[in-house]
Amino acid sequence: MSPSFTLHVGDIAVLCERKRVRNVRLRLAADGSVRMSIPSRCPRAFAEAFLQAHEGWVREAAARGARRETRDAGLGGTTRLWGEDLPVDVAHSPTARSFRATLTDAGVRVVVPQAVATDPAAMHEGMGRALDRLRKSEVERALPPVIQAVEAEVGAHASSWAVRKMRSRWGSCTPATRSIRLSSLLAEYPRECLAYVATHECCHLLEPSHNARFHALMDAHYPGWRKVRALLSNR
Repeated sequence: MSPSFTLHVGDIAVLCERKRVRNVRLRLAADGSVRMSIPSRCPRAFAEAFLQAHEGWVREAAARGARRETRDAGLGGTTRLWGEDLPVDVAHSPTARSFRATLTDAGVRVVVPQAVATDPAAMHEGMGRALDRLRKSEVERALPPVIQAVEAEVGAHASSWAVRKMRSRWGSCTPATRSIRLSSLLAEYPRECLAYVATHECCHLLEPSHNARFHALMDAHYPGWRKVRALLSNR
């Protein structure tokens, strides 16, 4: 059987991934797409029926993903940072050579080169990249004390921590090299989500799989982690 396939709810594509899980799970991915995890031997017909039964959730999640894409480009007048929707102030500059986004007391300010201010495509791309850089810098700035606290709590130390724009997952760990990577998109969510994902990946240094031992480690080192995980799905 193929490890993944695509189903549709109307015009909404849902990526179905066969995994070592016991139950079917729907989620809104970091890239705004709707995904479904199903047990490895789950029949395709069952997955189709499950989607039909949850059509309302799928449509609502897809709408949230579309709103997020609009915010990411700065086109909706706001952008989300640490769980709050902040107003975006656009300032045209005749001397600026690139887009630059900074956090201010009033929200987020994006400096736009005057030369491309009337080009919608360039504005869309430039605003999106500037906000991406801002999110990455925010996570990098917030991460050092989180790393110190999480590694001390879990009792495991990574060889390196990196922040990247990861569209399909919130973090990843390579136990063989003890390296951990976190998504810059975590800057959109409440700060406890950064601590949760950091703990999750740090626990993988002790247990690579998502088995009972891994869940016991999470319960021991981040009680209530399931509630925080839900914040990453319900947006």
